[in-house]
Amino acid sequence: MRPLGTLRWYNFCFKEVFPGRIVNGLNQLENVLKIVRNDKTVTLVSLYGTRELLVRNLICHFENVGLRNYFFLGDYFELLSDLVRRGHLVIYGNHLLYGEISGTDFAKQTVVKGNLIRRFLELGYNIWLMDGNMAPVTNALPELSDQSFEFLARDDVELMFLRNSLNTRNVWNDLFVSKLDEKSSKSSEKENFVNLISKALEKSHLKMGTLDEWIVLVNLAKYNKDSTVKGRDTVVYWSGLSPVERELENVSLWLIDDRWNKWHCQRCTLSIQRAQARLRLAFHMMIEGTKFKKEKRAKPRGSSIDPEPPPGIKSHIYELDHDLDFFSVLA
Repeated sequence: MRPLGTLRWYNFCFKEVFPGRIVNGLNQLENVLKIVRNDKTVTLVSLYGTRELLVRNLICHFENVGLRNYFFLGDYFELLSDLVRRGHLVIYGNHLLYGEISGTDFAKQTVVKGNLIRRFLELGYNIWLMDGNMAPVTNALPELSDQSFEFLARDDVELMFLRNSLNTRNVWNDLFVSKLDEKSSKSSEKENFVNLISKALEKSHLKMGTLDEWIVLVNLAKYNKDSTVKGRDTVVYWSGLSPVERELENVSLWLIDDRWNKWHCQRCTLSIQRAQARLRLAFHMMIEGTKFKKEKRAKPRGSSIDPEPPPGIKSHIYELDHDLDFFSVLA
């Protein structure tokens, strides 16, 4: 039997995944980025203060909207290890704290996020930073091509966009080296990273914009089906301090299918049901095909017409011809 490390791995939606991709230091980031997609925008998802159940639901939302280039950042080792095993890109924040850094957890997380953003910019990437207590509902976070801004944010939501440019890199380096560490150590526990950055950048030379121009941001408590706007991306957010599973379920934003597996998304249920049906069909065709071969040998003498295949085979030939991708997964 081949070693497990050499096998190809697939998730519940039959998409190939690549386990074992974890960043334990800034010098490892470039190597990991080489094996992801060639998009020049990455999404950094902060899982500080996000419960595991909500992380699972967030992954289902990412599957739903097709968000791919994302990194999970956190410090809860058990959760991060499980995410790595399932093929997600993970950054272990505690390993990015070089030396003894005093202060609150918020101050330490600020240093980690600041270092990561600086490194992403150095490597030429635009960055979305989002909190784990929110979810894109209609589309993936947009690839913003408008060059009229370099920074987008809204103070009350932990979501921001930084465009890579020489100006952005210079401003960020100056901010981080001279102000960010000091400001984070003096911040209150209620302040979030984006709010801190927005205040620090107020007098900078960055071209600033607001997220509301591009994204519909809706608090979960006010969300309903009419909250989405045609042609606009919608992101729902909530406080990470209280359970919100029931509220998410009430507005059809709870996407985990608990009947199957705690990591299983409703979107993948159809894939599994189709897989089961096709396996039954393949087994049926194997049996009926054996009978058909025997019948074919016994065709009447002098007849040049082969007998018709049994209905159980004939009715599914077209379907199987167009579902070979499924069988390649099993191979």
